[in-house]
Amino acid sequence: MAQFPEDIIRELVGHISQAPKQEARETLKAASYVSQIFRRLCQEALFSKITLEIETSSSSPSSCTRKQTSSEKLSQLLEGSPHLATLVNTIVIRDISRSPSLENIERQAIGRSGISASLKFDERLPQALSQLNLDKIKRFTFRQSAYSAWDIHPLPTRHAVARMCAANHLTSLSLRNTSIRLLDSCSPSLTHLKLKYDQSMTPLKASTPQIQTRTQDAPIRLQALHLEGIAQDIPQVTEFLLNNHIDITGLKKLHLRPRGIIQMKTIESLYRLLSACSLSLQSLAYETTREPDDLDLSGYVPFELSKLVNLRELSFGYNHPYIQYNQIKEVRTNPLYWILNLCRTLPESAPLATFYLYVKNWSCGGTVEHSTQAWRELDLIFSDRQRFPLMNRVDIELFSNKSKPNDLDGIQQSIELCVENLTRVGMLDIKQTVLGKYRPFGSLDQC
Repeated sequence: MAQFPEDIIRELVGHISQAPKQEARETLKAASYVSQIFRRLCQEALFSKITLEIETSSSSPSSCTRKQTSSEKLSQLLEGSPHLATLVNTIVIRDISRSPSLENIERQAIGRSGISASLKFDERLPQALSQLNLDKIKRFTFRQSAYSAWDIHPLPTRHAVARMCAANHLTSLSLRNTSIRLLDSCSPSLTHLKLKYDQSMTPLKASTPQIQTRTQDAPIRLQALHLEGIAQDIPQVTEFLLNNHIDITGLKKLHLRPRGIIQMKTIESLYRLLSACSLSLQSLAYETTREPDDLDLSGYVPFELSKLVNLRELSFGYNHPYIQYNQIKEVRTNPLYWILNLCRTLPESAPLATFYLYVKNWSCGGTVEHSTQAWRELDLIFSDRQRFPLMNRVDIELFSNKSKPNDLDGIQQSIELCVENLTRVGMLDIKQTVLGKYRPFGSLDQC
């Protein structure tokens, strides 16, 4: 077995890693006993990514049986096998505090001068993170629960998280419901950033331990950015990104998901963001939430794409509006109308090759009608070879949370009748999906 080529073994281990998580782990553990080469490569696959779960608990130790935390397990593992720390390049920390009752407790704790004694924290997390080799860390995710708050975590925990953000070779960072000031600690190696907030972003500038301070001479130069949050709070995040030595003039991929009603201030901030990366942007994804049913979107353009001269991929996701059965098909509240208006603002020089549309149909069984006029306009726009000479693919995915299989079949058939030009030239791929999430780019690291 020692003579077996290592590249073949590596390919085999990679194939095993693609299996379902639990199955892959068990198979890799078993394969690690085959030989030293298998052991080394299997350990690389098993320990390249570590996921830790933390929880803010209001229960006392006497009221429940204490379970060993994932941080304790990791700390003990690294104490017994310190070489495993050098294999870790991806860290995911998930705050699994989900009880709505904790929200009031946390707000009371934040309002007082000290942390409430009734709140329990994972005190071993800082120790576990300190045992890792920061020079090996390339990807870091910190997902804070919507029922938690950054300021209530003990200072050692906040310091440990900031220290991970400051890793010298960190390229990908994902933050959810936590302080945006953590970006102040990041090194210039960061290229991929995801910011997601389930609630208002007002408290995001909470105090954060300062590990290092970037200067104008060493800015972060982002290549991919995912920004999701309440629409009215998008402007302050955009302002932070553009004024804290974060350079997006070389941005290649941008995914925007503002939630709620889009106001003028939000539109202006999105336009500033697009203008800053207009020459470099190659892929743009925009996901809308449901607009008011009485809003005429036929002439609505939230911003324009006229400066995106190098755009190659354009993606949209939207919720199809609820329409009563007896309403006419040419419904002007359909977000597809303003999506088409946006597409019309693209410069003629744009090398657009791919258009992707993800449509959520929230009510089926005779209650959803798709505007035939909107789909016919889409067909005319993207089958125009003079307008988009490099266009070679139009993907449409249909999802419904309540439909029966034949409901989506009817919707798909009605759309196919409207896009005959795209069908004739072989560019159209329309299908139904069971995924309730819009995923235009896949992994954040894929650039």
